[in-house]
Amino acid sequence: MDIIVFSANKSAQRVEHLTKEMDFQLIWFDFSRQNTTWFQQVKKLLDLEVDEKHILDSLNETHPSFFDGMLNYDMVIFRSLCHNTSIDKLETQPVAFFLFERCLITIHSDNNYAIPLVKRRILNNYKTRQLPLHAAGLMHQILDVIVIQFLALREPFSEQLDTWRNEFLLDDDFSDWQSFINHKRQSVKLETLCEQQLDALIAWREEARETLDEHLVVRYNDLIEHIHRVLHHVKTLQNEIEFLIQLQFSAQAQRTNKVILPLTLASIIFLPLNLIASIFGMNFIDLPLIEHPLGYLYVLVGMVTLAVTLLITFKWKRWL
Repeated sequence: MDIIVFSANKSAQRVEHLTKEMDFQLIWFDFSRQNTTWFQQVKKLLDLEVDEKHILDSLNETHPSFFDGMLNYDMVIFRSLCHNTSIDKLETQPVAFFLFERCLITIHSDNNYAIPLVKRRILNNYKTRQLPLHAAGLMHQILDVIVIQFLALREPFSEQLDTWRNEFLLDDDFSDWQSFINHKRQSVKLETLCEQQLDALIAWREEARETLDEHLVVRYNDLIEHIHRVLHHVKTLQNEIEFLIQLQFSAQAQRTNKVILPLTLASIIFLPLNLIASIFGMNFIDLPLIEHPLGYLYVLVGMVTLAVTLLITFKWKRWL
C-alpha cells in the first residue's frame, strides 16, 4: 500500500500512517492487485465502504473498461497497456479507480507503467500548479498517461502496415499470412479496447456523483478526443488491411488469368481444327475430297487459314 497526501497548499507527500491531526485536501491510496485485502485497510483507515461486487471487479485481471456508480463513490475500470508490450501481442491490464469525496483509491498490477510515473511527477513537484485538488483531477493525470501510451501505438502500427504493403506489392508469392492475420487481429483488439474506454469514460462523465469544474471538463474532453483519434486511426488501418487483402486476391487472380488465357485461346484455336480432323477421320466411303489427289493439301491449308484467322481476330480484340 502506498499513501500520498495532498495538502491545501498544493503540496504532496508520501506518508506511512494516517493521523487524526493530519490535514489534507485529497488522499490517494494505491494498492497492488496482489493485496486482496485492500478494502479492509481502507475501511480501517478512513471508514470507507466498498461494495463486495466492486471489490471482486477490482481484483479481476480480465475485467474490461467499465463504470459503475454508487451513492458514496464512483468506480471506473480502465485498461492500460502492460509495460514493454508490442504491436505483435497487445497485453493490457485493468486499473481500478474508486473516487470518494476526498479520496482516490487505485488498484493495479505490479508492472503498471502509468501510476509510478504519475507518482514521481507529483512527489517531485512536477508542475506544482497542476497538482490535483480532488479525485477526478488525480484520475485524469493517470488516465492521460495511459491514453498517451495508446496514442504512441499509432506510429508502429502504421510502420508495420507499410512493411506489409511493400511485401504485398513486391512479393508475387506472399506467404506470411499468419503474421499478417495476427497484425489484423491486434488492430481489432485495439479497436475494442478504445471503444470500451470511451464507453466507460463517457458514462462516468455523464453520471459522476460530483459536478466537474470547467477546467476538468476540458481536460476530459481532450482525453476522449485522444481516444477517438486512436480509434479513427485503427479503423483507417483496418480499411487499409482489407484493401491489401483484396489487392492480394486480385493480384493472384490476375496471375492465374495470365496463365489460363493462353491455354484457353489455344484450346479455342485447336477446337475447330480437331473438329475438322475428326470429320475427315470418319469411316464413310463418300466423304468430300477423300479420293481427290490434293484433298489432304486443301484440308491442311484450310485448317492453317482458320488458325491464322483466329489468331488475327484475338490480336485485333486484344485478347493476346
